[in-house]
Amino acid sequence: MHLRKIQFILLVISVSLASCKVQKQDQADYIPTEIAIGNKKTVTDITEDDIRTHISILASDSMRGRKSASPDEALAAEYIKEKFESLGLKSFNNNYYQAFPVTSRKTFNNCELYFDDFKGEYPSDFRSMIMFDSITVTGEVVFAGYGNESDYNNLNVKGKWVLLLEADNSILYEMKATAKANGALGVLAVGKDGTSGNERYVLASDSVPLIRISHNLSNRLFAYSDLTVQEILEKAKTGNMQNINISIPVTATIASETRVISSSQNVVSYLETNEPEQGNGYIVIGAHYDHIGVQTRSDSLYIFNGADDNASGTAGLLEIAEKLCSDNNLKYNFLFAAFGSEELGLIGSNYFVKNSPVPLDKIKLMVNLDMIGRMDSVNHVYINTVKPDEKLNNVVDKIKKYHPDINTVFSFEDFMSGSDHTSFYTKKIPVLFFLTGIHNDYHKTSDTIEAINFKGEKLVLDFIYDLVISPEMDDCIRSFTSSDVNP
Repeated sequence: MHLRKIQFILLVISVSLASCKVQKQDQADYIPTEIAIGNKKTVTDITEDDIRTHISILASDSMRGRKSASPDEALAAEYIKEKFESLGLKSFNNNYYQAFPVTSRKTFNNCELYFDDFKGEYPSDFRSMIMFDSITVTGEVVFAGYGNESDYNNLNVKGKWVLLLEADNSILYEMKATAKANGALGVLAVGKDGTSGNERYVLASDSVPLIRISHNLSNRLFAYSDLTVQEILEKAKTGNMQNINISIPVTATIASETRVISSSQNVVSYLETNEPEQGNGYIVIGAHYDHIGVQTRSDSLYIFNGADDNASGTAGLLEIAEKLCSDNNLKYNFLFAAFGSEELGLIGSNYFVKNSPVPLDKIKLMVNLDMIGRMDSVNHVYINTVKPDEKLNNVVDKIKKYHPDINTVFSFEDFMSGSDHTSFYTKKIPVLFFLTGIHNDYHKTSDTIEAINFKGEKLVLDFIYDLVISPEMDDCIRSFTSSDVNP
């Protein structure tokens, strides 16, 4: 870590962090405490200003995208540690860091895509969006427009590649899910910018490859129907895109290799109830703080700031921790975990559950905050858990009465992979995963603080806070059993 960077972050911390003093008072009598450091005032309540402060630091250009297992990720970890310390939160074994090796990362190597006498160049012509150890897929190609459900009307795509156009508002993983539901063996997505794009493999492999292709490769495919990409795009404007079949078999082989990288760290602290003998175990509040770093293209540096993914969740973790410090009626102990190297495959949270500082059977619930800063115009909050639960529904309905602006949407299984709650879920620990939705800035340089909905994030955090401390939630937690969670 560079000394100048350390000096910068310590300066930022000194003017932006506030200490949390636990006072003997009932929750009903709680009054937010105003704290002044320099010319910066914060309160122990959850505020838009404090959310903005955390995100502006974590998603600043000086953090260079907080790439997993990099000095920039370590810089973000130091900010979080300093915040935990300032709140008076305890550490395990006098160390807020839980260091772990990031000894390897899978990266693509020796990938191929070919048909007839043409062989594409990797990655300029094609690029897998999902990581596979090794997979080879061969099939004919069917064109299905923009990949909406209606585009599959009267099309038989079973056992075939689906060739799709990527639009400005396309979310490739949703397009893939629709193609898979219609029986496709894989997706070839024509890059909207004419290129194969950048690596974006965060989904678990499931035998259905998602490959982004360049206009060069696309033109070679459409040539079998005497068309070009430009002609197809013109047809798309009129909706005249049906019955374009490309009967030539296309083969793609996705292969990977392991490369050694570095090390990383989780940042972990905890808060005990005022009467430890009354404590009923731990609730873990977690969020990953890493992102995907920077890239250099044509001698220009592009920073992937990751304001929503996941500076927003990390800010939420810090804000909830700060408010819990002022609550003297906690039923559970709380463990706060900022996970490193999530973007490399949930490495930090996997290490945590295998080396937990508390017995796993003492962890009664894990709450994961990932991408909670982009609430939409109708204030959707997505709550993801394993399966429907009547008690949980009742608790959420009750808490919603105090948060009328929130529109909660339950989702079961859909998001049970791809973020840090998965590591707890596989250990049969009940999980709740909160997010405000996937968007088109995901893993792009446009995921910046300017797009964050601060008012919306405060609504989300106030709701989550009231949910986890409610007596009814305690009842719900006690109803969870290992049989509720799939191994």
